Amino acid sequence: MLAGNARTATTAEAIIRPIGSVAAGVSDMPKPRDTAPGPTHDLDLDLEVVTTRAAFNALEAEWNALFDRAGRSIHVFQTFNWCWHWCAAFLTEDASKLFVVTARRQGRLVLILPLVRERSFGLTRLAFLGEPVTQYGDALVDVLADSASILATAWRFAIERSGADCVHLRRVRADANLAPLLAASGARISEKLAAPYLDLASAANFDAYEQRYSSKARKNRRRLLRRFEERAPATLETLLSGTRARELAELAILLKRAWLKDRGLVSPALTDPRRSEERRVGKECRSRW
Repeated sequence: MLAGNARTATTAEAIIRPIGSVAAGVSDMPKPRDTAPGPTHDLDLDLEVVTTRAAFNALEAEWNALFDRAGRSIHVFQTFNWCWHWCAAFLTEDASKLFVVTARRQGRLVLILPLVRERSFGLTRLAFLGEPVTQYGDALVDVLADSASILATAWRFAIERSGADCVHLRRVRADANLAPLLAASGARISEKLAAPYLDLASAANFDAYEQRYSSKARKNRRRLLRRFEERAPATLETLLSGTRARELAELAILLKRAWLKDRGLVSPALTDPRRSEERRVGKECRSRW
C-alpha cells in the first residue's frame, strides 16, 4: 500500500566524542545543583540546568508557552506533558537523573533541551529525556534571528556542566533543530533509519487522495473493508481519558507485543523493566492532556 506513494522521514543515532578524560572521573567536572545558573553570555542569555522534579514542574507554564511559539509537529515528544509523564513513570534516581537545560533572555524562556544524565559501567552519559519510549529527540528553540547561536551556546553549556564522558542521542530527525549543530560538532552517526509516512495534507480530502492509487488497488481496499465489516461495523472514535481509554491503550500494547513475538522482534520500549511502574502511574496520576 505504501510502495510508490510514501515519503520517508530520516532519523539518525548520534554519539559525541568523549568529553574530557574518562580516567579523570566525573568528580573533576562541575556538579549541577537543583537549578545550576550559568553566566550571562554575549547573547544576553541566562542558562540553567534543572535537576529536580520540583524545579521541572515549575517550568510548566513557560514550557507550554515556548512550545506554542516554536514547537512543530515533530516536537510532540518535547511537550511538557509528554516529558512530565515520562518522569512520573520512568525517572529513577538509580538509573537516570534530570538534566534539563534552559535558556532565558530578559526573563523569557527561549530554549529547552530536555536531557538526562545516566551512570553505567563506570561512565556517565547524556541522553534525551524520554528513552526508550520517545520517538524523536530535539531541543525547543524560540523563533528568533539568532536561534542557531542560542542553541550552540546552550549545547556548550550542557557539555561543560554535565560531567559526562559521552553524549548518546537516539532518533535525531534530519529536520531537527539539533541536526545541523551535531553535524558541525563532529558527532558520529552510528545508525540511520528511514520511516515511511503518508502526506494526507497533499490532497483536499481522502477521496481525492485515493485517486493516486490504481483502480485495482482501490477495489481491493473496498473488498477488505467489506470483509472487515462482516464482523462489525467500522467506526472511528477518539477517547482522551477515562477507564475505556486506558483499557484500549493496554489492548493496543498487548496486540503490539503479539505482533513482535510472531516476528521474533524485540522492542526496547516494551521490554524496559520500568514499564511496570509506568502502568501503575498511568492508573494513578492526574490527566495532563
